[in-house]
Amino acid sequence: MRTIIAVLAAVVALTACGAGADEGCRLLRMAELDIVMTSDGRITVPASIDGHPVRLLLDTAAPFSGVSPEWAAQNGERAQMLDGNAVILRGGYRLNNFIRVESFQLGKLSTHTMSFSIYPSGYLPEVDGTLGADVLGGFDVDIDPASAKVNLFRRNGCSDRVIYWDAEAVGAARLKDNKTGAAVSPTFLEETGDRRLLFDTVLDGKPVLAALDTGSTDTIMNLERARDTFGWGRNAPPLRATGNGSYRFPFELLSFEGVEVPHPDITLVPE
Repeated sequence: MRTIIAVLAAVVALTACGAGADEGCRLLRMAELDIVMTSDGRITVPASIDGHPVRLLLDTAAPFSGVSPEWAAQNGERAQMLDGNAVILRGGYRLNNFIRVESFQLGKLSTHTMSFSIYPSGYLPEVDGTLGADVLGGFDVDIDPASAKVNLFRRNGCSDRVIYWDAEAVGAARLKDNKTGAAVSPTFLEETGDRRLLFDTVLDGKPVLAALDTGSTDTIMNLERARDTFGWGRNAPPLRATGNGSYRFPFELLSFEGVEVPHPDITLVPE
């Protein structure tokens, strides 16, 4: 199984050694990265920061790339305070600090003077940092777990020519605006700064707007949103507590664009 996604809203300009001129609708691979899976099943790729080899978590839901405080301290990187609103992570963690590095290499791609958020201590086990939408947004991203590869292609704007392998069936999920639910374009996401990959799904017959998050170990849903969506009130169906403040419910079917997931394992998380 493989997934190809157009991750949008680029902030960092990465250049490729020997990259050619405009190739029109031709698929031009800019980088091929080897996948190493973490013990909990998440995807990591190799990179280099200021000449130091790093292993980064591929995180399509992270607006900014980041590093762990342990890695920053070990490599002598000086933390700076964020000037502006902090990014709030799941669990209430805040990204208040960042580092500015002189070089970043990702396959054959490289850039100078890039910033990385500093994640809370212990938030990124098994990895040195994350690769977020500020980098991924410059490319069409092909995730191929079967071949253990992540391919970065030059964005060509040709939505009908992105499948370059033999495929009996293809499902295309259009990106959505989180506020209005309307279909959006790459230009819209770049202008608004909303880098989340949102698309329509149907869960037990109810429409649910979902986000593609390769940095998460679980499929999660807000418990209060679930109550509103499914009309759970005083006679709410039995929820199974997981022991860490979240819950499970025996959903029957999750579907999107012809893809069906029977009995999806979804964690319900309170506010």
